[in-house]
Formats: sequence, structure tokens, C-alpha cells
Amino acid sequence: MFARRTLITASVALAATLAACSPAPQNSGVSTPDASTPPATQSATTSASASPTTSSSAVTTPSSNESGTPTANASGTASTSASGSESAQPSAQTQPEQGTNHIASAKAYAYPAKDVHDWLLNGKESPTYPKGKKIVFITMDDGPNTSTTARNLDTFKKAGVHATFYNVGLSLGNPKVQELMKRQYAEGHAVAVHSNSHDYSFLYPGRHCNPANVAKDFDALNAKMKNILGPGWSSNTFRYPGGHMSWKDMAPCDAVLAKKGVYWLDWNAGTNDAVPKRSQPKNPETMMQAVMQTAGDKNVVVLLSHDANGKEMTVKTMPKIIDYFKSKGYEFGIIGG
Repeated sequence: MFARRTLITASVALAATLAACSPAPQNSGVSTPDASTPPATQSATTSASASPTTSSSAVTTPSSNESGTPTANASGTASTSASGSESAQPSAQTQPEQGTNHIASAKAYAYPAKDVHDWLLNGKESPTYPKGKKIVFITMDDGPNTSTTARNLDTFKKAGVHATFYNVGLSLGNPKVQELMKRQYAEGHAVAVHSNSHDYSFLYPGRHCNPANVAKDFDALNAKMKNILGPGWSSNTFRYPGGHMSWKDMAPCDAVLAKKGVYWLDWNAGTNDAVPKRSQPKNPETMMQAVMQTAGDKNVVVLLSHDANGKEMTVKTMPKIIDYFKSKGYEFGIIGG
């Protein structure tokens, strides 16, 4: 996952631990995952009561003519194979939206990565910040895999909502895993680039971001995913493994991505499923406490969770997470582009 959360006491203890080895986050509304394991430390987060801010040197954004409003509605269809995975049918609705990370029917609830990036960094100061409605983006990092991905997809399908999957390349040589990524795509989710290697020492030697290695890693996974999903698939949203704020000298890496037209995305709420194991939720109730505490009353929630082996509590709690945001009047968006 290219990105790096429970009760306040656990968050404070974790923050103290990370302070010794990571740059301090600019905002502390979300507990940070364990920087010593693949999940990420938070970057560009917002607190429950304040709009996020960032220094101009931390962000380099490509130009774009995308607007912050999803386009017209359509519904997609899919077929189920004998193995239980689904693949797109040759209809206009499930054809790729050329040059994006989702199928055509997902335009109804897809928001440009450029805008979501800006909302996280600048909050209500952003000219495209949504007014008069609340949007939640459920993001799932570190998949796909044969353990949790199908069950998470089943949950989303049953609830009638969609997510943004920031995938890694570690298992994409497995045909079964490839089919699961095709199912993510066919069922109307956003399929985005997280990391080909998820190797901190390669991407951030000495904790300093290496632009050449980040570009090489992005390009490798981008090529793999395009080969599996087809030439119509493309993604201009990316999540740094370990989270943008966990590392030093990020501006050159941001600039490399910007030249590719790519926007990095972090989060402002989370499930705490990737903090040090001793602090991870032990039941759905404590995971829900983390979600509610970090989401607060934000108009825009980008929720960090993980679609990775061993994240059984996330699988178990996801229906409750979806029900909670529905009860609070949120619409469910995906990070498109």
C-alpha cells in the first residue's frame, strides 16, 4: 500500500511511538498505522473539526480540466464465473471509461482525483469542495488477494456501494488474483495504483523519497494492471506506501508524479486496522469507535482500510461501517481518474 486510529489513549501512545522514527504529521485527527509494516502512516489528514492544510512545497499538482461533479447515471452488469468471480459483459455500461480507473457506469459516483486531493489538503478553502452534501470514499489498500478481496466485494455488492482499491503488484502473477482485480473493475469500483513492490527501503532509502525509484515502481504496476484490465484502463490516482507524511523530501517525488498527471491521495479517517498489532481493534465495536472518532462530522471522508491477508476484522466490520455512513446521510463515492 502506498500509504502509512482507535480510542484517544491508543492514538496518543501510537503517536509517541512514531515520533521517534517518523516526521510528525501536520494534523493528528487519525491514528497512524505502523511504519514498520506495509500499512501506512497518515499524511495530509484533517482533524474532525478543522480543514486540512499543507505547505506549498509539499504538493506539486498537474494541471487538469476535470470538474468535481460526477456525470450522468448508468447501471452496470456483470456475469459470475464458476469460481465465483465476476467479469464485465460487452455492454456500454461495463466497458471502460477510456482513460480512467473505472467502467462507464461508475461515472455516476466517481469524483476526480485532482479534486479529492485538493479537498484533503485545503478543505473548505478548495473551490470545488462539495457544499450541501456529504461524501465518503472507502479506500482499501494492499490487495487483491484470495483471502479477503472476494468477501469485501460481496459486502459492497450487497450494500449497493463502491470503493476505491489501491492495489499492489505482489500477487498479480497469480491468475486467481488477476480475476479478482477484474471483478473489482467490472463491479464498478475504482482500481488504482498503490505500489508494485511496497518496499520502503527501495522507495525511501534512508527515509528520503527517491523520485527515480517511485517513478519506476509506479510505471511497473501501471503496466501490469493495464495488461490485465485492458488498454482502456488508466489511473491518475496513487497512494504512497507508508503515507506521504511519513517520509522526507517528498516534493521531488510529487513532481515526478505530477509530470505523469498523477495525484497522490492519503486519507482523513480510518479503521485502525494497520496500527501496531497491540493497538488494532479486537472486535467490530472498537473498530467502529475508531471510524466514528476519526470521521467526525467531516463533509468529505476518505477512509483508510486494508484489503490484505489477515485483515479479518476489517472484513467483519465493513457492513457496519457502510451502515453507519448511510445512517449519517453520506453518499458513497470513488476516486476516479
